[in-house]
Amino acid sequence: MQALSIIDQVIDHLPPGPVCVPMGQLPPGGSALGWAESARGECIHWLLVGEDGTLERYRVRPASFANWQAFSHAITGHNILTDFPVIEQSFGLSFAGADC
Repeated sequence: MQALSIIDQVIDHLPPGPVCVPMGQLPPGGSALGWAESARGECIHWLLVGEDGTLERYRVRPASFANWQAFSHAITGHNILTDFPVIEQSFGLSFAGADC
């Protein structure tokens, strides 16, 4: 309920105007890196702009991808059959999130 209250307050205090605006032409021959903290950890976005100003490559590294690296260390016990679902959920892993 508190989260919904905060969302309502933010919406009530938004300045007038568009929320989303067109990005326009990309500067040629550059790259950019952006990151944000998600519920599962750090999510990274990277893009490469071609010499003609078009988007040449785009790469996303979701938090699940980084979390898979530690997963094998967590499942070394003898009760793997019963512990596997609990361990997997505690890491918040998904195959879709690791298939980049």
